[in-house]
Amino acid sequence: MACWKVLRDQPKWHAYNEDLNGTTKRKNSETEAVDLTSSTDVVSDLPRPGGCKKAKDERSEKGKGKVSSSTMDEINKFRKVQTKSKEDRIEVLERHQRIAADKKESARLKHLAAQENKRQNYLKGKGKCMIRNPNCWKHIKLFLHLTQVRCLRT
Repeated sequence: MACWKVLRDQPKWHAYNEDLNGTTKRKNSETEAVDLTSSTDVVSDLPRPGGCKKAKDERSEKGKGKVSSSTMDEINKFRKVQTKSKEDRIEVLERHQRIAADKKESARLKHLAAQENKRQNYLKGKGKCMIRNPNCWKHIKLFLHLTQVRCLRT
């Protein structure tokens, strides 16, 4: 019943209500039945509000309008700025990758130098021990062999 209070003022139902005000619920004769059917023709002649499909079509037609040239210019400027920004980000990323690779290579070289220095100190200590102990000539041969291999690497 609450919806009727809202809808009774709509043009679709306004003419229908005017025709029904003078009639009763029960039909006394066939002429009244004919009169009621003829009154629906009057109702159908009134303009009715648009439905959901019509409103949707109107909305979609509004979106199909032509875009002004100033709007297109703004869009093109935005695209140029966006591509420039993307190129800058890629350049910065590449620079960071190069820096990271350089740091990694530097750390690797430092590690190799430390290992070589450690090996040399170890062999120097063994060499002194071998000179004092003449019974360890096989260690001296090993030391000479390792020194030759090291020289061949560099």
